[in-house]
Amino acid sequence: MDAQQAERAEIEALASVTLNAPVGIARDLGLHLVSDHGTVMALATSADVLALNRIVGLGAEIPATREQLVRLIRTARERGTKRLFVQIIPGHTPATLGDWIEAEGGRKYNRWVRLWRDLQTLPDVKTDLQIRRIDTEHALRSGEIVAEAFDMPKDLAPWIASTVGRPGWIHAGAFDGSDLVGSAALYVSRKVAWLGFAATLESHRGHGAQGALIRRRMELARELDCESIVVETAEQTPDHSAPSYRNMIRFGFTEAYFRQNYLIDLRTGNSAG
Repeated sequence: MDAQQAERAEIEALASVTLNAPVGIARDLGLHLVSDHGTVMALATSADVLALNRIVGLGAEIPATREQLVRLIRTARERGTKRLFVQIIPGHTPATLGDWIEAEGGRKYNRWVRLWRDLQTLPDVKTDLQIRRIDTEHALRSGEIVAEAFDMPKDLAPWIASTVGRPGWIHAGAFDGSDLVGSAALYVSRKVAWLGFAATLESHRGHGAQGALIRRRMELARELDCESIVVETAEQTPDHSAPSYRNMIRFGFTEAYFRQNYLIDLRTGNSAG
């Protein structure tokens, strides 16, 4: 899997979810998207959630500059962002990029692993839930499930829900009877499908929902002539259990690369403690 191609798929997904948010939601959440020479910074300034306030693609396709990094950090601070993730991939250019980030107040926080899989075969999965595509009828409930599962503020649910039915996005749901209990999204970028917004209610975990939703999204990606599928999860370490990572490995995904996350506390201008 080409790292630049995988990063591009996520950048396009971030751009879509940020730029196309309904006006009222964008205003209330403080949504901003900054594009800067192949790099994207997505912000949700009213929510101190690192996954929603981050820089992606820095030094991936176009060599980064110190001035570019400073400009992005300054913009995030001026917009009122509390904490900012700067995510860089192996092989970034220049090699001094990590040193620059640390000099600007960042510190190494954790790593996310990028996983990928081709679509030549599909995994066998079992579930006692019904798996089917969801539309705007279940959009808000989908957003609520994702916000709850990731311990996000409840007012983020309508924003997440706004991706349902949007061009480029496909959503699948796990149903217990008529109740939506799990949700997951797919975003298509050229021949690559990016997986995101996957969550199951705690009451229905252990029923195979996520495995079935992974397979369903693979089927949908294949129907759209995608050649591969990518996803990012937390890193599995001896000190940190990552169920999503284990799920992906179990269903045939392999590690493509690790992305180093630097955390900058913009409230003080110093690295977070």
